[in-house]
Amino acid sequence: MTAERSVRKAGPARVDTPQNPVVLLADVDVTYGTGSAAVVALRKVNISFTAAEFTAVMGPSGSGKSTLLKCAAGLMSPTSGSVRLGDLELTAMPEAELAVVRRRKIGFVFQAFNLLPALTAEENITLPSLLDKREIDREWLAELIRKFGLEERTGHRPHELSGGQQQRVAVCRALLGRPDVIFADEPTGALDSHAGQQVLDGLRTAVDTMGQSVVMVTHNPVAAAHADRVVFLADGTVVDKLEKPTSDAVASRMNRLERRA
Repeated sequence: MTAERSVRKAGPARVDTPQNPVVLLADVDVTYGTGSAAVVALRKVNISFTAAEFTAVMGPSGSGKSTLLKCAAGLMSPTSGSVRLGDLELTAMPEAELAVVRRRKIGFVFQAFNLLPALTAEENITLPSLLDKREIDREWLAELIRKFGLEERTGHRPHELSGGQQQRVAVCRALLGRPDVIFADEPTGALDSHAGQQVLDGLRTAVDTMGQSVVMVTHNPVAAAHADRVVFLADGTVVDKLEKPTSDAVASRMNRLERRA
């Protein structure tokens, strides 16, 4: 990776908004509970994610990373503020419409793989498209299977695959529908370093060669170094960003945030 750029001083930071972001969060607040039991998870978060960009989201425990991902992916509504996916305003959208948007425009990769044990690798990849009654692009499916090194594993069920292979199946599943954005929540958290590297390389390839937008929550500086930029949260607020990150630079910044926390 190339050398890091200078890191901004700590404190609330507004992330620059491109002209046509894939995902845009504007003045997003999230509060859990009410009254004396209220907990503020996000405070006036302004952030955008663009096409062909790999963004890592990091911060100390309780900083709001998972809440940010859920809001951006339309899995929960913020207390106030706006979340847009392209031209779609997600915050006021009925749940039935949101479910369709998530199926057709958003890909998900989770730490736990979320594969169905009775299905083969190929069946797991194609299942969301079949459930949505979308025609499967067989050439694209074959290309994904090749890119992720699964040619000899398409007929295997999850228990016959390594953890890394299962996660690569999950990434192919997320990519098959050509979503506007992929949200990955600790995608290497359950993997050893070698398997994790393969998954990260695959996500990086999706960005570089497929124009995919990837947003990844991670606690791992090595994983974050695969991204184009790292956005740091603390106390529910975007406090910093790092362009062209290195693992050492990310670890140093995280150490400082954790000491403050």
